[in-house]
Amino acid sequence: MPLEDLATLAGLARTIDARSLGIHVTLVEPGAFRTEFAGAAAMKAATRITDYAALDAGLDEYFAGQDGRQIGDPAKGMQVVIDMVESDTTPVRLMLG
Repeated sequence: MPLEDLATLAGLARTIDARSLGIHVTLVEPGAFRTEFAGAAAMKAATRITDYAALDAGLDEYFAGQDGRQIGDPAKGMQVVIDMVESDTTPVRLMLG
């Protein structure tokens, strides 16, 4: 997600004032979690632009090297989200992983 989009979402999360209606807004910002995102589940375009071949190769190598080595545990991360949802107080932003 482009940084300007993330900044827009963060600003929106801060400005929504619906707590009086029982609605709590939290922007969850996940980091690197050990999932199949960088491995078996990784999707690559069927056709790639040749001008970007070096960049593509570098990114493929980077993600392959990260696969299974991410510091975040998805089960622990989701437990944090569940605990937050069940709490009476919630942060505007929650950074995980």
